[in-house]
Amino acid sequence: MSENDIAIKVILLGNSGVGKTSLIKSIVGVKPSHTEESTCAAYYIQKSIKIEDKEYIVNLWDTAGQETYLGITKLFFKGSEIVIFVYDITVENSFISLNEWIKSVKEIIDGNYVCGIVGNKNDLYLDSQVDVEEAKNLAESEGYKFKLASAVNDPKSFEDLIKELVQDFMNKFNNLENSQQRRKTIRLDKEKAKETKENNTTKGKGCC
Repeated sequence: MSENDIAIKVILLGNSGVGKTSLIKSIVGVKPSHTEESTCAAYYIQKSIKIEDKEYIVNLWDTAGQETYLGITKLFFKGSEIVIFVYDITVENSFISLNEWIKSVKEIIDGNYVCGIVGNKNDLYLDSQVDVEEAKNLAESEGYKFKLASAVNDPKSFEDLIKELVQDFMNKFNNLENSQQRRKTIRLDKEKAKETKENNTTKGKGCC
């Protein structure tokens, strides 16, 4: 990362098993697995994206959705400039729980940030338990972007949402002068992720 790179911290939140890790991996070309391990504390991927001839370094953080790790997860909230809430369209409770995730973000994150909501596993739309109009209404009421996506066969929709949110963030807040501070935050978060990974074990669970 050079001094001129624009670094954006993106954090994914949602219940365990909704497919946050699979979504992140899918946009960097990693095929999702139905035996994906549940994330403990945090999982991190960096991706370079181009928007209108500008390069952005998007630092994607997948956080643990289990209640056991919620305290650790909240350590990664601060410094986030984009927050993406993820639910599984085949599990109604994962959508209902978004209200608590949204509440937590409002209580913890200070400063400027933008948000989006993703209904994941759209390849299983025939088994959907969540009314898409209800999901859209929640996003609209909060002023968030909304997309249906699938880590299995539609990672582009997720990547498109990220690009839209990056544009929104830059248009609204244009924190170019803070890029050095963002790089510092990212480095510290990576150190936290490494430390917590060493101190925790993972538990296998399908969540793609």
